[in-house]
Amino acid sequence: MNDASTSPMTTADPDVRSTVYSLLSQAFKYPTPEVFVQFQNGEFLSQLWDQLSMLPHFQSLLAEEADQKDKVQRDLEGVSIEDLQVDYTATFDVGTPQPPCPPYEGVYWKDVERSGLLIRIGEFYKHFGLSMNQAEGTRELADHLCAEMEFLHFLTFKEAQAREEGQEDELLQGYIRAQRDFLKLHPLQWFPHFYAALKANCPISFYVLMGKLLEEITRLELDYLSANVVEAAA
Repeated sequence: MNDASTSPMTTADPDVRSTVYSLLSQAFKYPTPEVFVQFQNGEFLSQLWDQLSMLPHFQSLLAEEADQKDKVQRDLEGVSIEDLQVDYTATFDVGTPQPPCPPYEGVYWKDVERSGLLIRIGEFYKHFGLSMNQAEGTRELADHLCAEMEFLHFLTFKEAQAREEGQEDELLQGYIRAQRDFLKLHPLQWFPHFYAALKANCPISFYVLMGKLLEEITRLELDYLSANVVEAAA
């Protein structure tokens, strides 16, 4: 770990990182007609790739996945919105005893009680003044993939805001440490299993690619944060 006095943080633009997390959340929401158009016309993947290209720690990932991105875009151009919606529901929402690829962290913990897990995740959100909006439906549980990505979107947005205001102090470092700790304790504990489920069960290549990007982006983010975070004084 770097000593803050001799090795200042090399900053990857938190505004861009915040947008990446927002896009990852959008990718796994139900494909409405408006979202489907962005998927099919290439706007979504182009925007995601443009954002990733601005962050040095993602360059190797972009090179590795360039051909797959192009293939996925061609596949999307041949899919109808009805087929995408049916496959989305069959993949993420329905199944016995559960969907093939449930987008909930608690499903992937075998020795952890889900109620306790939801409390721990909720405490992360609560610490930063956030809570779940149950009015949005049952999908909005604290351990849902989209909720976790939106939390990281929020934390990186707050990091960007703190930097713009010149708050190079404990407040700024608190946002950075929270990103690192949340990634380590939550997304990276289950995204590899979620991606494995997608590879085995999901018929839509777009979601398989997004699952791989989820795993790789969060892993690279943790590496970036772990190498640069300034630890709080004891």
